[in-house]
Amino acid sequence: MGAAKAKKGRKVEAEQVSTVEDRKYEFTGETKVALGVTLHRIRSVRAFGLIAAGTLGGWIESERNLSQVSGNAWVYGDAQVYGDARVYGPVIIATRSDGYTFTLVFDKNNVLRVIAGCRYFDMKGARSHWEWRAGTPLGAETDSILVHFERMAKSGALGIAPLQAE
Repeated sequence: MGAAKAKKGRKVEAEQVSTVEDRKYEFTGETKVALGVTLHRIRSVRAFGLIAAGTLGGWIESERNLSQVSGNAWVYGDAQVYGDARVYGPVIIATRSDGYTFTLVFDKNNVLRVIAGCRYFDMKGARSHWEWRAGTPLGAETDSILVHFERMAKSGALGIAPLQAE
């Protein structure tokens, strides 16, 4: 399963990128400080998966946090990845305007899962859980994130065989 993970006591090194053409993203020059850590906004420099060249991404501390060349992992919106956390494999991270972060992963059985806070849902469970927010601005954002996650999974853009509609 791909996910943002930190290995305690183990330093994660940045991968080697052979050429500029291999890179998936660049730093935009925009920075912000969160919990004392300087984060850098990213922008895709080439198309991969469903990410178009020029897509503005989220915030990472350094290239250690998000693979430059392998996989279709991407950090969306205002999502933040830093420290020893590393986003890899088929994973997408998106954040609502209130700062609540959603992560799309596949479990060992290739079942789409949504991780949000301490919650770990399949898509049906995620929709059911956030149903009470329907008709609110945060509900609309949550629905938009879940729709995007489903679209990415069904297209096969994450490097996993396309999922069939339920």
